[in-house]
Amino acid sequence: MGSRSWKRLQRSVFKFLVVSVAVWVLLHPVWATIGVLATTPPSEVKPAPEATSPPQSPTPETAPDSPSTEPKKKPAELIVPVKTPAEIERQKKLAEGDRLYLSGDKAAAEALYRAAKPPFSGSPESRAVQEAIVDPAQLSPGGQVYWRESGLGLEQKIGKSDFRLSQVAHRKPIPISISWLLCAY
Repeated sequence: MGSRSWKRLQRSVFKFLVVSVAVWVLLHPVWATIGVLATTPPSEVKPAPEATSPPQSPTPETAPDSPSTEPKKKPAELIVPVKTPAEIERQKKLAEGDRLYLSGDKAAAEALYRAAKPPFSGSPESRAVQEAIVDPAQLSPGGQVYWRESGLGLEQKIGKSDFRLSQVAHRKPIPISISWLLCAY
C-alpha cells in the first residue's frame, strides 16, 4: 500500500468514527426512552405523591379502619382529559371540514372551519389602517433621525447605488468547503 492510499484509508476510518459517534450521541436518549417505555407495564405507573403536604396520621375524627368514600382513580383516568359534548361536536365539524378540503371543496371547508373556530382577533378586518405620517414632528426622536437620514440619502441619490451593490454581492454564493477540516485532524 502506498502512502496516499494509507492516508485515504485513515481519513475514511476517521470520518466513519465521527459519524458513528454523532449518531450514537443523538439517538442514544431516544433508544433509552423507548426501552424504558417498552419494558414498563402501564399498571406500574403511579401518580407522584404530593411533596408539599406532610404524611397525615390518623386523627380521632376518622377511624383508620373506616372505608374511604372516594373511589381510587387509576393513573390512566387521571391522564385522559374528559371531552365535553360541545368539544366533540367541534371536532366533528373540523373533521368534516378536513374531508371537504381534501375532496377539493375549499369554500365549504372554510365555512365549516369558521363555524368551528372562534374568530381571530388579529384578522385584517378588525385592524384599522393608520394614516401615513408626513410630518417629522409627529415622530419620536429616533424616528426623526431616520427621517432626516433618509432625506439626505434621497438628495444624494445613495439608495439606488447601495441597492446595486447589494445585488452584486448576493449574485453568486461563496462556496464553502469543510474538507480542510477533515484533512487537519
